[in-house]
Amino acid sequence: MTATPTPPPFDAEVYVEQASRLVGLTIAAPYRPGVERNMALIARMAGLVMSFPLEPAEEPAPVFVPAGAPR
Repeated sequence: MTATPTPPPFDAEVYVEQASRLVGLTIAAPYRPGVERNMALIARMAGLVMSFPLEPAEEPAPVFVPAGAPR
């Protein structure tokens, strides 16, 4: 079995700089630290989701219905 390489750690500062440049978005200096903190938080949350093991045959549900929601 081949080991999957570990990706480098997420760098929110670099990501915000590159992504904002890519889409032509100017983020004012006073707001940049907050944007970077939020991107770091989003990356941590995504890591939890992505770490959940799934079998190749498992597929996402076509519609999400929260538990206890009226149908």
